Parts: sequence; C-alpha cells; structure tokens
Amino acid sequence: MRMSTPARLVIPALVALLTLTSCPDGGGTADPGTTRDSETRSPKAPGSDAGASPASEEEADLTTESFVMPSGNIGCLYMDGSIRCDILSGLVPEPPVECPVDWTGLSLTAGRSAGATCAGDGGAWDQYPELDYGQSWSRGDITCDSESSGLTCTDTSGNGFELARAGWRLMGKAAAAKAAFVELREIVREEAVLTGPTTRVHAPRLRFAGDCGPLQEAVVFVEFADETHALYTACFTGGWHVTDGPLYGD
Repeated sequence: MRMSTPARLVIPALVALLTLTSCPDGGGTADPGTTRDSETRSPKAPGSDAGASPASEEEADLTTESFVMPSGNIGCLYMDGSIRCDILSGLVPEPPVECPVDWTGLSLTAGRSAGATCAGDGGAWDQYPELDYGQSWSRGDITCDSESSGLTCTDTSGNGFELARAGWRLMGKAAAAKAAFVELREIVREEAVLTGPTTRVHAPRLRFAGDCGPLQEAVVFVEFADETHALYTACFTGGWHVTDGPLYGD
C-alpha cells in the first residue's frame, strides 16, 4: 500500500497530439494469437530489433503527415518529430499505470523514446490516406512499415514500437528509461519525504521481471533518517510514474 500522496502520472510529450517500458527490449509483448484482417504481431526474440534503420523519405510509399492502415483499426499522425498511432480496438494489455482518460495507442518521438499514449481523443482519421500492407511511410527520422501482421515504427536511434490488435512491443525502452533516471530520482525524493526525513536516495536500477508489463520498470532504494530502508517502483511511459512505495522488507 502506498503511504505517500496519490501516484503521479507523467504523460509523455506530444501534448497537442498527445502522447511508456518491464522486460528487456524484445520482451514483454502479449501473446498475439490470431485475428481476422487485423494487425496481429508475433513476439520477436530479444535483441531482434538491433540495427533497425528507417528508409529515406524518397524510398517511402507515403510521406504525408498522416495515414491509416487498411483494416481501419490503426491511424497515425505525425507532428514536430513525433508520431502518434491510435488503435481503435485498444492496447492489449493496457499499461498498468493510471491514466485519467484512455490509453489510445503508442507514440514515438525521434531520438528520444516510444511509449503509450494517454489521451482523451483519437480515431478520427476518415480523411487519412491508406498505407497498404507491404508499404512504408517515412517523415523526418521516423519510418513505419505496414503489414497484415501489424504496424512497426522506428527512428534512426533504434527507438520504436510494434502495434497490433492483440499485442504491442516497445524498442529502445531500456536506454530511454536510463536517460531519464535523474527525473525518476527527483520524483522518488519528493515522494519519500512525505514519509519522513531521508538520508539517501540511491540511483535507480532497471528491473526486467516486474509489474510494468510491456513498459520498462525501475526500482529505487531509499534510506530514511530513522535508519529504515524502503523501495519504490516506477514504470516508464516516456516519463516516469511511481507505482508503489514505500515498500519495507521484513
């Protein structure tokens, strides 16, 4: 049970269009199963996303600011170096993090990170051009590939995601989460002081078998002035969200 104030949700950048990380890259995807005429992706082996490199805009079939997949279940909009892809059937599984509105899909900011999109709108893409199966879309440093099995979007830094009706996967999430460790440490410091005076907030550590599902999880150890120790857990959604703590050992 949390003993601090209600958990803080850090919603990723992409505020206007709006805009998420548990197992090492290549893990954490739900078992896709099989669906008719839907975006369904099979899990890839760990490390299979290494070396992903988007095609140039000249090689892409589409370079528009938006597109929709043939099934009409996934539509994407690009703006200012970021792409947001919403899925009408919903994210499966939903991120285990509080969202005040809806988890509408996934987003990718070039050179930064991919994550889940917490937003109150989405799905209005009647006028979006269709990206047929087997075709690619590219704009800026982001490329997306449309397949009957699902949509894959990546940037030149190795960040990206796979999105399908029955599952999703993030790429580059561990590196992106580490890059935001300073932010996480400060969030935990603010949370911990509500419990009592602290003497040390340790550096965060990634955890790969926790409760963040396809998101990246981290733990932070805190030492209190009364010589007790506690643990805080957090999920990375493109920004850090503390999910539990203080947790005390026996």
